[in-house]
This record gives sequence, structure tokens and C-alpha cells, in this order.
Amino acid sequence: MASQHKIQYRTLLRPRLETELLQKQNFVFAEEQEFESSVFVDQASVGQSAGDMKLQECWFKNCSLSGASLLNTKVVDVTFENCDLSNLKLQKCYLERVEFIKCRMTGFKTVESTIRDVLFKDCQLKLSQFRVNKFKYIVFDHCIITEGDFYGSDLSGSIFSIMICPK
Repeated sequence: MASQHKIQYRTLLRPRLETELLQKQNFVFAEEQEFESSVFVDQASVGQSAGDMKLQECWFKNCSLSGASLLNTKVVDVTFENCDLSNLKLQKCYLERVEFIKCRMTGFKTVESTIRDVLFKDCQLKLSQFRVNKFKYIVFDHCIITEGDFYGSDLSGSIFSIMICPK
């Protein structure tokens, strides 16, 4: 298990995933679609859009959501591992206890979202945009962020650990 990151005297809460109970499913973008206790492996949903989705207790491994768009989506207790999330757009979404591990997130964009207890570890976040978001207990650990945009976001309660941010 990865090390716990301390933020403002509080431990970052990790996703509550009981991997032995997860059911393998196909990920489908659809309005008001809900997935719970699911695992998605080697799947692609490139360029698709949906709103009012709910993802709870899910694990995405080696998946591609490149160019996809989610609106008003709730993402709780979810891990994305080795996923291609380049140009993924999240608008007015709620993320809590989410981990992004070794993900390609070039051009990743989240706007007007609430992001709480989220870990970005070993991710490529080139040209990413985090605009007008509410952050609470966020860790960026060993990530590459070049030309990242945090306009209008409250970064208090965030930790940037060993970042590569060249000009």
C-alpha cells in the first residue's frame, strides 16, 4: 500500500475499494448511468459525452477516456490506474476519494468542480486545466505539470510534491 500523505494535520482519505468484490463490466457512457463496485480493464470510451453519471467504488485499469466529456458526474471511491485521460473534460463534477496513478492526462480539464481527497501520483498533466474548482485535501505526487492552469481555483489544502514544472 502506498504511503499516506499528510495534509494540514489530516491524512488524505484513500478510495474505499474492496477489490475482491468488484464486478468486471463494460463501461458505457449514457445519461444518468450508474456504476457501483465495478472494475473496468483495457476498455476505451474515446470522445464520448454524458451527464449526471455516478461512479462509486470503481477501478479503471489500462482504460482510455481520451477526449471524453462528463457533466454533473459524481465520482467517489474510484481509482484510475495506467489510464489515458488526455483531453478528458469534467465540468461541474464532484470527485471524492479518487486516485489517479500513472495516468496520461495531457490536456485534462476540470471546470467548476469540487475535488476532495484526491491523489495524482506519477501522472503526466501537461497543458492540464483546473479552472474555478474547489480543492480540499489534494496531493500531486511526482507529477509532470507543464503549462498547467489553476485559474480561479482555491489551492489551499493542496500539496505539490516533487513536481516537474519547466517553463
